[in-house]
Amino acid sequence: MRDYRQFYINGDWYSAKNHELIDVINPATEIVAGQVAAGQVADVDAAVKAARTAFKDFAKTDRQSRMDLLTRICEVYKKRSADIAQAITEE
Repeated sequence: MRDYRQFYINGDWYSAKNHELIDVINPATEIVAGQVAAGQVADVDAAVKAARTAFKDFAKTDRQSRMDLLTRICEVYKKRSADIAQAITEE
């Protein structure tokens, strides 16, 4: 079972403010495929604030630095593609 009990915000992992979880149900089997944190308004506000700050900083970076970052992100997705595909299929 996959477990995503925390949010990744501004470079750190955080639990939901209310610590509640939502079951992710596989519609084909009706079995719980995993759990995710049940975010609340405060969690969303923190993520949006961090994203706005990051956007301002990222907008100042040069083209090569952006390309390097996006290339590294793509490499991580490629390494985890089988796991990501399985998770998407199950949910």
